[in-house]
Amino acid sequence: MKIPIHRASSDPDAPYGNLVPIVDRLIELGNVALDGGFILSQGGWYCRLEKPIDVRAVQDAFELPPSIKVSASHDTILDERSWCAIVGPGAQSH
Repeated sequence: MKIPIHRASSDPDAPYGNLVPIVDRLIELGNVALDGGFILSQGGWYCRLEKPIDVRAVQDAFELPPSIKVSASHDTILDERSWCAIVGPGAQSH
């Protein structure tokens, strides 16, 4: 059974909150969240990962709303509602 990811965070001070379970799962699988997790930049909140995003693991474990886009080619997971993102090292090349 897949874990549902909410369309939005329940915490207005942490608009990335709905993406935290995804980061937690990727860390359980051996990835590393750089910078201590989500950080705020001029472009919004993002979490930088040391290794590429395991897209298959994310798709297998979670039921994502249409507003959360997973891109293997861009090495990103983007929440289009909050503009919060999870980015792997491949995201820097785009």
